[in-house]
Amino acid sequence: MRDGNNIREIEAAHPSMMGFICWKGSSRNVTVKPSYLPNCIRVGVFVNPSEDEILRAKEMLNLNYIQLHGNESSTLCKRIKETMNLKLIKAISVESESDIQKSEPYHGIADMIVFDTKCVSYGGSGNKFDCTPCLYRPHALSALRRHRTTGLAQNQRMESSILYRYRHQFTV
Repeated sequence: MRDGNNIREIEAAHPSMMGFICWKGSSRNVTVKPSYLPNCIRVGVFVNPSEDEILRAKEMLNLNYIQLHGNESSTLCKRIKETMNLKLIKAISVESESDIQKSEPYHGIADMIVFDTKCVSYGGSGNKFDCTPCLYRPHALSALRRHRTTGLAQNQRMESSILYRYRHQFTV
């Protein structure tokens, strides 16, 4: 979200949150403050950021949350959250059922954990999220509930019915 007019159009749909890509590796990286910022919760989306990068984006975009998609340690996440007064979303890449366990160190630190499609690089792959490891195995669902999972990252190609049908199973 970089264009003020585009932000206004999206805001007309009343989203609860709007993400701003703050990663140099993305063509959607926000480097200049948009001409308009939404009145909803603003989320800065980062990959292995420095604390200075987060502070600059926080000030420029008046962020409420940060979403971390890299290899950020739970120790770093805790420090960022405590020192910057931001809520934190940690994204975990999932390819198999065992990947769900990677969220364990972030419990009690992250305000939300998002399971995302695993891909070679960072950022969106354009591939559908395979919910099978999360949804159709009773012990995986139990792990998701135990880990207070609150969402799944969604791209435009994912069938929204999967999220809506199983939404109640991910709510704390």
